[in-house]
Amino acid sequence: MGFLGVRLVATSNNDSVYLVLKSINDAKYHRFKEGVQSAGHDNFYYLVGTWSHRFSERIHEQTEAHFMWQRDAVVGGTLSIGPAVVRR
Repeated sequence: MGFLGVRLVATSNNDSVYLVLKSINDAKYHRFKEGVQSAGHDNFYYLVGTWSHRFSERIHEQTEAHFMWQRDAVVGGTLSIGPAVVRR
């Protein structure tokens, strides 16, 4: 598993962009058996981008976006082993 990031900062130091590709792997859902029950493990690629802007010495803002994907995923979500926990 790997991690790759880059940050760009404007010469005014008022703006910056930070891009990170986290969890660098084969991005493929891993299937296996737990006893006789089918199971699996998510294995995402995870891209995060952040834009920062400084309006003044006291006012800053950040906007962030996330994008995740994987190959051969289970339709409907990840498999769960065992009974659901019911709380009353």
